[in-house]
Amino acid sequence: MAAIKFELKQEHLDLLKHLDWSSEDNTYILRSSSTREPQKLYNEDDVLDGVSLILEGKYTMGDPLEQDEANTYPQEVKDRYYKLLSELPTALNIILNIGSFELGMYKTRSYLNEWKKII
Repeated sequence: MAAIKFELKQEHLDLLKHLDWSSEDNTYILRSSSTREPQKLYNEDDVLDGVSLILEGKYTMGDPLEQDEANTYPQEVKDRYYKLLSELPTALNIILNIGSFELGMYKTRSYLNEWKKII
């Protein structure tokens, strides 16, 4: 029986806090003006710009309105931001299961949803 370990970080809480939630219809929990448009998680055209603004307090690549298309995020920044985004469902799962926003390392068995803080 394999254990799953996960570190709940402040970055997870910051990103969850700033999600653009909506209750306009029961199909989507994230706001979108149309189902044909991609979800705008942080009300930015580029999700990396939204993550950068939340985590760094500024756009990592400078103001997107003052840039040309040649400016892109370095791969290590993209990898970090996308990893954090992909971890949000697990972070939210832990928060809801433990009933707390306490940062730290958690674990559960792979087939259970009973997270326990280990550090």
